[in-house]
Amino acid sequence: MMAIKDTQGEIVQNLHQAGKGEGRYLIAHPGTYSLQISGAEGWRIWLEPQP
Repeated sequence: MMAIKDTQGEIVQNLHQAGKGEGRYLIAHPGTYSLQISGAEGWRIWLEPQP
């Protein structure tokens, strides 16, 4: 499981992806967020600002 949460701990976007793969996600509204990651495999995550 992977999810973006707001400052109150509420999930604002569920980023679930089962198995291997790749994905891109845009956070539409500026703010403070946390990323919750739960899984048995290794993860690589890049955060990139929008141009």
